Amino acid sequence: MTHRSPTSRARRPAAWPVLWLCTFVTVGCAISPKPEPPEASLNLGGVKADTLVAVFGDLDIVGEPGTAQPPGALIRAYPLDTSDPPIEATVKPDGSFELLGVASKGEEVRLQLVTEDSRSEPLDVVVGERGSPCVAALRPLTSCLELDPVKEIELGSRPTLTVRNGCASAVTLAAPRPRRELTELGLGTNIAWPATLQSGETLTINIQLTSTASFDEELFFVEATAPERDRRPITLRPAP
Repeated sequence: MTHRSPTSRARRPAAWPVLWLCTFVTVGCAISPKPEPPEASLNLGGVKADTLVAVFGDLDIVGEPGTAQPPGALIRAYPLDTSDPPIEATVKPDGSFELLGVASKGEEVRLQLVTEDSRSEPLDVVVGERGSPCVAALRPLTSCLELDPVKEIELGSRPTLTVRNGCASAVTLAAPRPRRELTELGLGTNIAWPATLQSGETLTINIQLTSTASFDEELFFVEATAPERDRRPITLRPAP
């Protein structure tokens, strides 16, 4: 007959707390994923014109609390009717912002939020009277003249912009032009401008950048001159 020693009986149960602890630690790690960074977002309803600082008659653009998320993001404003450099500011903890001396009454501005992880959709607004809300810029042919991409292109390998005429009548396009003079940027250089797209036709605009040494970010315009004038700003940004 075999007898187990008191020592072996006392030592055996001690393994169960260790096993339970290992299981708890493993499960705990599995159910604690790293939170995703917040997406950059901008609410048009809280954007208005103001005169916090007088800068050559230009109006400021401000965002009320809760207009922009997340706090700490960079908000950038491109004047679309001049070649002036963009105005930048940081979103405050309450979601408000102040962009000083951006544009004059009646001019268009492109607003966009930028973080390390995301970018908001570009928002094109018209600057109104002091204290009045900014309104979305009108694009008369938006229901039928389709652009792909719609508002923003990342400069990678041979970037292109596709324009499709889904309108009932022909559309005439002027030569694409950059917001400010960029000798290193070529836009549809293989196309005879102005170009006329019949209903249902598609046009591909090649984008060429001869040098990226000093290129950070800029915009160019695709503009229809008939049957109505319709200007579409496109943001060009370097690949990450």
